[in-house]
Amino acid sequence: MPKVPESDNLPSQVMQMKWYTCLAANLAAILNSYGIRTKQWKDERGLAAMRNVDDALVTELYYCLSNSFERYEESDVLPKLTSLIPPTRTVEAHKDRKSSFYEWWAAVTDHIKRKSYVLISYKLPNGDSHIVTAYQVESDVLSVYDPAGGRRDWEWHQLCEMWDAQPKLLNGDILVVTQA
Repeated sequence: MPKVPESDNLPSQVMQMKWYTCLAANLAAILNSYGIRTKQWKDERGLAAMRNVDDALVTELYYCLSNSFERYEESDVLPKLTSLIPPTRTVEAHKDRKSSFYEWWAAVTDHIKRKSYVLISYKLPNGDSHIVTAYQVESDVLSVYDPAGGRRDWEWHQLCEMWDAQPKLLNGDILVVTQA
């Protein structure tokens, strides 16, 4: 059963605070699972203060990033995110787009086998986008962390149906986050 070792530390208390902060909440939960929970930050008066690494802080850091990872490459997310991470550790991320469901499934499971988190973007029934973090794969079941509702499992056939749905519910974008 391949899984990201730190996934046992995905915090149940990191829940998205606003409908548009699911990506930020996922990244905050991943950082928290790596042990990064607070960050020294300067307040509006320039005084140092400790802040929780949560969706509000991560949203502040990369407000320009869209929910479908479309503008990831042109944003400056990683330099801002790495400012949260102690100098002895780094988190690397990259965007990947797959054209077929089988290629997508293989990429997601391969990244998890290599101990990387995989953020998945999909459409909700109301048409909004949402993001979850895949952290474990067992046979044909993908386990995900959802900052709007906790942990859950998706079966291969459910994901395949989402891929084939019209309009398409699973768009093929993934964002891979690895602790280097």
